[in-house]
Amino acid sequence: MRQRKNANKDHSSLSDDPREILRRLLQEKGIREEDLASFLVREKDELQRILQRISREEIRIPLTLISQQQLGSLEAICQYLRDTRALTYAQIATLLNRDPSTIWTSCSVADKSGIKLSIPADDFSIPLKILADRKLSVLESVVVYLREHGYKPFQIADLLKRDQRVIATVWQRAQRKRRATGSDAAAGVAA
Repeated sequence: MRQRKNANKDHSSLSDDPREILRRLLQEKGIREEDLASFLVREKDELQRILQRISREEIRIPLTLISQQQLGSLEAICQYLRDTRALTYAQIATLLNRDPSTIWTSCSVADKSGIKLSIPADDFSIPLKILADRKLSVLESVVVYLREHGYKPFQIADLLKRDQRVIATVWQRAQRKRRATGSDAAAGVAA
């Protein structure tokens, strides 16, 4: 019988230290550590450029995500950003001003529900950045945005598939919160 080459090789010198494994791999492939370090720095810079571009461009989300009733609004938004925009949990967390574990949990709940939302191509959309204000809930933020852009309560109710009274209550609650925190730049908008 033929013996495998190096069958009796001593494996006691193998290390589980990732740095040692990397050093050996670099040596085997003939790559200098300086070249690897330079490559990693370039890739880090590229990732930062991508994050800056994402944060500069105005990401808009379809209103269907808020108006649908199968998932919570945050769960639907997180699932949409992860699956459609291919953002990581950390990127979504940064954009929404939330902890990455909250984003992970929201996506996990959405995944476990098995619900895949279908977004119409001509769906009305809103800027994602309005949801970064943690003083207001997702629904409050959306209602405030729409009211400040001239929509009447009955129009908002129709867009969000909610009762007008719910919209009026959400608007009033948001106004109270904004007055309490002193961030009510649009307090003069009629209720």
